[in-house]
Amino acid sequence: MAFEALDKNDYIQSYSLVQEALKQGISSSVCKAKALNLRGTFRSQAGDLEGGKKDLQESVDLVPTDTETWVKFAKIFMALGETADALDAFHDALSHNDKDPDVYYHRGQAHLQMRRFEKAAEDFRRSTELDDKFVLGYFQYTVALYRMGDANSSIAGLRKTIEMFPTRSEPLSYYAELLLDTQMYADAIEKFDRVIELERAGKPLINVIPIVNKALSFLRWKNSVDNSEKLLLEVSRARM
Repeated sequence: MAFEALDKNDYIQSYSLVQEALKQGISSSVCKAKALNLRGTFRSQAGDLEGGKKDLQESVDLVPTDTETWVKFAKIFMALGETADALDAFHDALSHNDKDPDVYYHRGQAHLQMRRFEKAAEDFRRSTELDDKFVLGYFQYTVALYRMGDANSSIAGLRKTIEMFPTRSEPLSYYAELLLDTQMYADAIEKFDRVIELERAGKPLINVIPIVNKALSFLRWKNSVDNSEKLLLEVSRARM
């Protein structure tokens, strides 16, 4: 029932039900591990990282082959600044399933945080090899390349990713940011316009970051305060 409530986005009810289930006792190791995974996720999201870590530790002790739990475990270690333990958790996940693209993706994210850009790029590339439909893997691969100082390869990768996923805003937004960073303001504004269009399609709440970046482009390019102010007013309305 806790998972049914979760599917309905009733997080308070879901947490209450999983708490009660664990309190009453769950005989099946697999079911208990899933319940601990869920409660650990809630706890970590609420800021109780130590409580979340304890639940996830118990969960992987019960079912050590669940790579999703290992990934969550590793992310908590990263949030706590315990990077060595995080990498150990990713290693344990891959020891059970070295074909899981999600593990490589999240380990790549950890490497980015640690500024280990080459290792991040390797993991993101491996993630896309295992799941060629996952846009964020391609996108983060280009981010890692750019952080490595290989701007040309990063931009080429972004263009390819945009062609592969024409309705996704993330790679196009980053491409526009790179254009802004390299002072190609007209091209950046054109791309931010497309990002805003994609973000608005079917979404009740728009991501305002592309609008802010477009305002910044006008300000840097033509010192156009009027255009920037109009866009920032649009941001204010989007936030209301």
